[in-house]
Amino acid sequence: MTEIALLLFVIVMFLCSAFFSGVETGIYRLSRFRLRLGVEQGRAFYKQLSTAIADGQGLILSLLLGNNIVNYLATSGLTWWLLSYLKDENLAEFYTTIIMTPTLFIFGEILPKSVFFYRADSLIRPLAPAIWGIWRLCTLSGAVQLMRLLFRVFSRLFRIAVDTAAAVDITQRSQVRQIFQETRDEGLLTSIQKNMIQRLINIPEVSVGTVMVPMNKVEMAEINSNRSALLAIVARCPHRRIPVYEKDRSHILGFIDIYQTLGAGEEFENLRPFVQPLVRMDMSTSVLDAISIMRKGPHRIAVITASQAGLLAEQKKPLGILTLKDLVEELTGELARYEIASDQSKTSGQKSTW
Repeated sequence: MTEIALLLFVIVMFLCSAFFSGVETGIYRLSRFRLRLGVEQGRAFYKQLSTAIADGQGLILSLLLGNNIVNYLATSGLTWWLLSYLKDENLAEFYTTIIMTPTLFIFGEILPKSVFFYRADSLIRPLAPAIWGIWRLCTLSGAVQLMRLLFRVFSRLFRIAVDTAAAVDITQRSQVRQIFQETRDEGLLTSIQKNMIQRLINIPEVSVGTVMVPMNKVEMAEINSNRSALLAIVARCPHRRIPVYEKDRSHILGFIDIYQTLGAGEEFENLRPFVQPLVRMDMSTSVLDAISIMRKGPHRIAVITASQAGLLAEQKKPLGILTLKDLVEELTGELARYEIASDQSKTSGQKSTW
């Protein structure tokens, strides 16, 4: 009878291990949109589940603690059960290791995690009372607070930097993506709105280095260009604003506005009177930061430079050109392009891209 009870105990602990492993994955995969909807509609168990999930770190620590405890109990129970037959401690420990290692790994970890990964919403809800009870027990007993304290102590001891703000930001963006994915087929938004929202969600991860125009594709004017040389550039270039360099294309002085330069109606031997300053940005700058910089200042063109430590912005190698239009297109999609055929384009009503 004792042997049967021990075997049943091991099986129960094994099922509990699968429960903890699966729920741990299910918590990450659970739809926050459906959870909030269930709370607002007063569905059973959703409020308790929402309360537990609100303390994300505490809930995960509770699940990990529970998983380790049941794994230890399952292993101890099997060892004890084998001892009743083998009468040899070393042999019992050996067979326990041979049996429990693959069994727990496959059926206590991989299989339940895979099932909960794809069926989180349908499986987590009926398990909500148990999940809430485990979290509440670990919280009231002080186990969660103790593990948090140990985590902080060891983090400082080993100088492990924990960027909580970044982790929260990534998690929240992931949840927004999930909510958007779940509601995009409801027909409330047009395809244009859907695309813009998708770009808005993804834009914090986009750097200016990925959206700039490479230097080898940028049409530029030399500082000593006269009116005729500038007209030749305008004939093949569709842009209103053109970067200006001196001697070497890597030495960018600023940019000129074609309308203002050619609209002056007078001959000129160089472009110095018309050169306007431009802003320089590191290639790792995010698109959102670039939009903020160019919106606050009178900047329409930015030079994107290489990430070279110890150098001033003017000394860094230019990699490309970025315009406000390029940044806006990351939200709106590709904008229409209008070409400037000559200095007459201003009077003909045509517009340029820069």
